Amino acid sequence: MKSDVLEKAILDRLLPELEADGYQVIREPRRSIVPPFLGSYLPDLIALREDGNLAIEVASGNDPDSRKLDDIAKLFEGQKGWKFKVYWASGSRAEPPLRAQSIDDIKDALAQASALNDEGHASAAFLVSWAIFEAIARRALAGRFVRPQTPGRIIEIMASEGVLTPFEADRLRSLVTFRNRFIHGELDVGVTSEETGEFLKILENLTAIASHPA
Repeated sequence: MKSDVLEKAILDRLLPELEADGYQVIREPRRSIVPPFLGSYLPDLIALREDGNLAIEVASGNDPDSRKLDDIAKLFEGQKGWKFKVYWASGSRAEPPLRAQSIDDIKDALAQASALNDEGHASAAFLVSWAIFEAIARRALAGRFVRPQTPGRIIEIMASEGVLTPFEADRLRSLVTFRNRFIHGELDVGVTSEETGEFLKILENLTAIASHPA
């Protein structure tokens, strides 16, 4: 499916986000490098990573080929290691910008995550902590994260802006791998209470910065 100007802009935005999240990204891939089960279909972009690959299509509501997306999605059923994602370029389908959360809401969520970890629910607290991390980023760097972001991209931007210390950025980069594996179904990834507690400590430090957005 050919991209118009808006579709091209979406791909331009996706590429650095996926790369920051550890993917090798190939735009308009040749048939020789896409999996054989796709037949004649070529996605707009593929993103390759050890724990799973993505085939990405950008479509618009007035694109006649968009009606074929259900058929394309069926090609991926039962195919291990591949997921199909569609990004809509149509303005009518665009999601509204994400709202910055109040500092009180961030503190409340942080307290809930800490309680979960203290009660022995480290994995649940770990996932909530990533949501808090993005909320802090959206408040600390107003206007930079109005759309959903990959954790890797948030870390790199916050580090480059000096919001994260080099030590904090390195530690979070190491935790991203656990987050990605766990959130995609590897339930026995084994996040410990100590690791989650370390993450929560970083979030506590960042909360003070989130109180004074840039």
